[in-house]
Amino acid sequence: MARIRVLELPAEHRGDDMITPFVLVVDQAEGIIDWVDTAALAEKVGARAVLCFADSIDLE
Repeated sequence: MARIRVLELPAEHRGDDMITPFVLVVDQAEGIIDWVDTAALAEKVGARAVLCFADSIDLE
């Protein structure tokens, strides 16, 4: 079963606003990795990127 995790990137200051960009990390995605359009998914959810891996990865 695939896992989805959010990896927060350092906050950015834009004038008075502060945003926290993020990357979606999908691992254990062996069955879906071939058909996921990562660029389109990132754009839809507002992520900087979507990273897909067939195996389990450690984010520490």
